[in-house]
Amino acid sequence: MINFGGGNPGNSKPATFTAIKPNGMQWELTQEVIKYYKKKVINLVDMTGPENSEEAMKQQRINLQDQPVFPGLVKDMTG
Repeated sequence: MINFGGGNPGNSKPATFTAIKPNGMQWELTQEVIKYYKKKVINLVDMTGPENSEEAMKQQRINLQDQPVFPGLVKDMTG
């Protein structure tokens, strides 16, 4: 989740909320989005990422649990 622009008390500029889906994060699009907004001279106010528990990731990727890459995948997604 990225918040660009104003939205703060006393700031007359409107805030822009931008959400990047997990596949966008996989394709490393976050950096491209930030570059685009900086080029447009829009200030970055806040940026947060998802916090995924190991159990939640295991449940979301249960179809891959028999694959040899599964432990590394879960580790990368929760680390």
